[in-house]
Amino acid sequence: MHIRDFFYKFALTIRCALNWKLLLTYRPRIEKYGCSLPAAADKIWTPWYTDESGRPREFYHNDAMPNSVIHAASNSELLEYHEVQNRLMGQNTNFVFPGYKPPGPDILLLDGNHRSVSAMVEGRKISIALYIIKGPLDPSVLPDLHLWQ
Repeated sequence: MHIRDFFYKFALTIRCALNWKLLLTYRPRIEKYGCSLPAAADKIWTPWYTDESGRPREFYHNDAMPNSVIHAASNSELLEYHEVQNRLMGQNTNFVFPGYKPPGPDILLLDGNHRSVSAMVEGRKISIALYIIKGPLDPSVLPDLHLWQ
């Protein structure tokens, strides 16, 4: 997938502060990755953050720490803060989500966080096709990335 196609498919659903204009200057690659939850729940990360005690924090706080899908699903304060409910009732269990690839084996979800975490909370298995931006580790592109440096 080309970055233009990625933009047209996902731009309206991504709520993270992705700087598309700057990202395009890097000419990032987009890769497709298939996985399932709960199997990959410790490798897929949400843009939901907590402090050391598990209280919800915004990404810009110095003590903010990223949460994987599995950690987010087990944190009642985080679930309440993000209003995670039974979002999968009656829904298909095959999803297509956008992501961003920080260094290492993990993937940061750019959309699909509520559905992914809900699947873990509900104990449901879901299949995910992830379209992942292989972009720079530049917080000017995505502010959350400062936590991955």
